[in-house]
Amino acid sequence: MKRRYLIFLILLVSLLLSSIEVFGAAPPKKREIVYSLNVWDGKDYAAPFYPASSDTIYVMADFENVYSVKETLVYYWPITREYMADWDGLNKDVGETLEVLKGDKVIGEYKKVDYVFYYPKGYWGGGTQLFTGEKARAKKKEYDKAIDKYWKEVDKYYKDYAEYNKKLEEFYKRIQEGKPAGEIPKEPKQPRAPTFYVTDVSKAYVFSLPVGRYTIRAKDKEGKVIPGTVKTLIAFSHRREGIGYSIIPESKWTYPETANDSSDIIYQYREGVLYFQPYKEWEFNELEYNKLSKPQSAGRPDRWVWVHMERAEKIKLNIFSKNNLISQIRERPYYVEQIPGSALGYNIKLLDRKEYPYATADFTAFRFSVPPTGDYKLVAVDKNGGIIENSDRYIRPITVTDARNIFIASFGPIVIGLIIYIIRRVGR
Repeated sequence: MKRRYLIFLILLVSLLLSSIEVFGAAPPKKREIVYSLNVWDGKDYAAPFYPASSDTIYVMADFENVYSVKETLVYYWPITREYMADWDGLNKDVGETLEVLKGDKVIGEYKKVDYVFYYPKGYWGGGTQLFTGEKARAKKKEYDKAIDKYWKEVDKYYKDYAEYNKKLEEFYKRIQEGKPAGEIPKEPKQPRAPTFYVTDVSKAYVFSLPVGRYTIRAKDKEGKVIPGTVKTLIAFSHRREGIGYSIIPESKWTYPETANDSSDIIYQYREGVLYFQPYKEWEFNELEYNKLSKPQSAGRPDRWVWVHMERAEKIKLNIFSKNNLISQIRERPYYVEQIPGSALGYNIKLLDRKEYPYATADFTAFRFSVPPTGDYKLVAVDKNGGIIENSDRYIRPITVTDARNIFIASFGPIVIGLIIYIIRRVGR
């Protein structure tokens, strides 16, 4: 009996160890010629990677995009069900020239150029800009100079702070001794680091293309086409432009909703307050836009999606009821005040810049207090008063019917049937 248990235990341990080896094993990697891009997606630069299995590249037309042809190690990652690149294992530039063909005709031959990405609000601040050639080198030089100046200021700050501590110690010592101390020493100000960031200068093919279907290929020093670099290139654009809205309900300000299409109806339960944040938006083909930043993702070619690009500025929102203008609202700053004490909750208040000139708003938005009844239409207008196309949305408050009335009304057919039955019985 004990022998059976021992054999079973050995088999179980062996099975567990073998499963650990299977699941912990590194996926097999294969050398491939791939495309690594930095593409403009309307808001920022995305960095898609095109393995050999992806035969079509998607870019946004009329915007400069960055193309690199690389030799790297490619492996399939089953968790995300996509091919990945091991750039640390192998990252080798391939090719000397990139050709773009329209049909059988070569319409562009591109050499590698210097480029940098400039982040005006820091790496995570958005608003990324692409610079090439001499402008790229100048931007990098500007950033290096700013960083060098900052570290010199930091070094001086620590020296000044050490001197400040000595003077402060002497100041308090003279006070304790009852001697004249003069004015209290002033603490030195900390230097401010540069708010912008610039990447290192790199080399790649940088160009833009009009809307169309192309063929792209890389050539070596001898002018021969490199195998595995021939791909279809689709440059696409948006179909329509409009204004989309991120909507913050006062009752749940941390859970904003969206209204991207003119057919979307905004429902508000009873009366309440809604805060609207308008965005410029473009409408793209779903398949093309999905493939732009995630080449291995899916998408429907017969479907269109609105994409928020940037906050719409210098606009007003007009509110109509039965074609009559009832309100024109402006964008204002607001802050959220937590209710003190054990009670949970918050209040959203207007930030008065005169009263709090240095305070920071939690968000800026257009505030509209929705009446309990009626239908309302929201429209964005530009600084000249013109209505912005595809900016209209309908707002409808949801009214709640007293359930007791429904309950009473449900007895109507029964009562009517009973009356008819009695009349017929009496008539006999």
